Amino acid sequence: MLTVRLPGYPQRYGDTVLVLPQPVDPQPEEPDEDWMPTYPYLTDIFTGDYAGYPIAGVYPEPEPEPERVGRLVDLMREMDCGMWHYTAEEETVVLPGEDVEVPGIYAMLAVPAGREAAVNAALLELTGEKFWNLAWPELAEAAGSPDLALKHTQLRQLLQGEVDGEN
Repeated sequence: MLTVRLPGYPQRYGDTVLVLPQPVDPQPEEPDEDWMPTYPYLTDIFTGDYAGYPIAGVYPEPEPEPERVGRLVDLMREMDCGMWHYTAEEETVVLPGEDVEVPGIYAMLAVPAGREAAVNAALLELTGEKFWNLAWPELAEAAGSPDLALKHTQLRQLLQGEVDGEN
């Protein structure tokens, strides 16, 4: 399975499953480019043992998106993490201190069990102090970094325009 799920939902990323070879629904006459068949599930063969963690932040400007996001994707691949992301066209955030909506990025990571601290450290190394204002509080918490988790929770609230409990 390649889908990365939000925390609180069953994580199936990395699972190998047995399915019936007949799709649930037939292929549309004119499928869109994202159409994928769904097959009836029979049983698990192997459980991937991953957990899902969201990351949100400011779209990487002025550096071109493919370069910065590409570095993030490459790093996660090297760490055996799964990742999908939405970028500027689908996601906006509020620029902290300016009350201006700017293009954003939202990603979901599938992190192998027991690798949370290593992935957290790698993200900190990649992002530095002000690298496009990324926030990953749930991963920081799972990595045993409560102070960083609090900082990232506050940053996410700022990026979402939630100041002093208002939205």
